[in-house]
Amino acid sequence: MWSSSPATIRGTFCTAASQQEVARWFASNLKRDGWNAEPNPVGTSDTDVVATHEWHRGRRVFTLRLMSQAYVGRLSVAHGLTCASSYRIFVQ
Repeated sequence: MWSSSPATIRGTFCTAASQQEVARWFASNLKRDGWNAEPNPVGTSDTDVVATHEWHRGRRVFTLRLMSQAYVGRLSVAHGLTCASSYRIFVQ
């Protein structure tokens, strides 16, 4: 039985990879694991997000949001990291 309030996994990450590399990696690995790309993902009003990608598998949804360079700069400074890009994932 499906819950009306499913569990959610969320995370924000910093990486040395480019946004294109991050998007390709998720697309390739999720496809391999049976996820189907959503051609028209729902956007966001968060100005720190520059692109949204989404995949579905059954009732589950995996959302990848690529973050702006301004956000990457703030994240790098706040955590003392060197990030080329940043992304957020949401899985329900």
